[in-house]
Amino acid sequence: MNMEYPKDFKSASIAVGVAVIVVIVMFAALFFDEPLTPSGSVVQSKTIGSTALHLNVQNVNPVMAQQLMLKNSTGVIINDVPRGTARRHLDLRRGDVILMYNKIPIHSVAHLNHLMGQSRQGDLVTLDLSRKGRTFAVSTKIPQTANVQVWDRSAFCAFLVVLVLVLTFIALFFNLGHRTVVVALGAVSMMVIGSTSGFFSQAKAFDSIQMSPIMIFIGMSIFSLLLEEYRFIDYMAKKVILVMKADATKVVLSLCLVTYIFSLLVNNLSTRLVVIPVTLYVAKGMNLNPIPVVIAEIISSNIGGASTMIGDFPNMLISSSANLHFISFIVYMAPICLVLLAAMLFYMNAVDFSRQPQFSDSVVKERFLAQVKVELDSIQVQWSRIKVLGGVMVGVIVAFLFLPLFGVKPPAIALGGGFLMLAIENQRASKILKKINISDVLFFICMFILVGGALHSGLLKELSDMMIRFTQGS
Repeated sequence: MNMEYPKDFKSASIAVGVAVIVVIVMFAALFFDEPLTPSGSVVQSKTIGSTALHLNVQNVNPVMAQQLMLKNSTGVIINDVPRGTARRHLDLRRGDVILMYNKIPIHSVAHLNHLMGQSRQGDLVTLDLSRKGRTFAVSTKIPQTANVQVWDRSAFCAFLVVLVLVLTFIALFFNLGHRTVVVALGAVSMMVIGSTSGFFSQAKAFDSIQMSPIMIFIGMSIFSLLLEEYRFIDYMAKKVILVMKADATKVVLSLCLVTYIFSLLVNNLSTRLVVIPVTLYVAKGMNLNPIPVVIAEIISSNIGGASTMIGDFPNMLISSSANLHFISFIVYMAPICLVLLAAMLFYMNAVDFSRQPQFSDSVVKERFLAQVKVELDSIQVQWSRIKVLGGVMVGVIVAFLFLPLFGVKPPAIALGGGFLMLAIENQRASKILKKINISDVLFFICMFILVGGALHSGLLKELSDMMIRFTQGS
């Protein structure tokens, strides 16, 4: 079905696209003022023939800081010490963390690069290091005949990285192609630029892919697909119409609540794919405008997904990366999400839902309710299977609460629960596996590679440093 967008929508889309381009170009212009140094790349070096104060370092993140027994995530970690002055005169090893340069605390690779640029030939250089929890200092002099060699491709690489990101997201915004194809082309472009420039090898690209949230996504999608297979949500929607006696406002509000509840327990992307077709059926039968209803359900789904660790892909990613517990999302996210849901439903009810047309003729209304009742009775709901599904889901939730205490990670729990259901529903396993949206999985994989390139190029670090400077650390 081809959808013709209104002119004002097209104009707004173009305006937003232009604004995005302008903002990112402004960021790029800021990077040209100060050369961008990729994390994990060679910082500014003092060179004399084959001898050089030459280091290969990257920024320390909170996970590294915890593993290296550091008090905070400042400093840079040494990936390699190539041949040169640093290797011959300093006791530097792979895995050492440079905490201070000439007694000045190091905040990032860019900061170390700046401090090294202040040193002159013959100056004494002192590095404070942390190695396996032990802190000590090493010193050497920069050779008198040395000349400064600066990595001069950084600004151009920054421009290429920003260009790839801009083009990719413009293509996504204007729907210029299938979203997975667009992101895949962006990811390949980022790998080519990174490989030729030396900051993003193929190994780093594959390391950027976070499989934990993808596995949680697959495992929890199985539950929503089985609910669709059992026609449980379809049954619930028709039941809502009968219970609410086809009152438009009550039916719409109930559908939003149903969407929110299912998004708490299974992936909200899959929930929307199941709920929206049912909503279109309800809108057609009750002569409702489906647009505000679908928008409200999408917002309800997002709010529900944000309330738990398993409801939303970003939450899956955050929990895996930051090692957050399932209960943390319930305690810190669910209360505010409930407030947001109530505020959204109140607003939508006042602005849109209350204006939905009601049945003016009681005969037409009764005829519609009779039709819904006939369709409801024709749905063969397998309650015994739904009880099994509910039991396994409860077991998965309990496992999310307690098994991480014994070292079992959420991906194993989600996959274990999902494939346990497929083992129970062996005759449906092939059909369910075919329904798992491989396009979404590939989209997330390519997006990880795209963002990984921005990370390893130093772009994300420069953006964070820029915000810190702008806010003066507040």
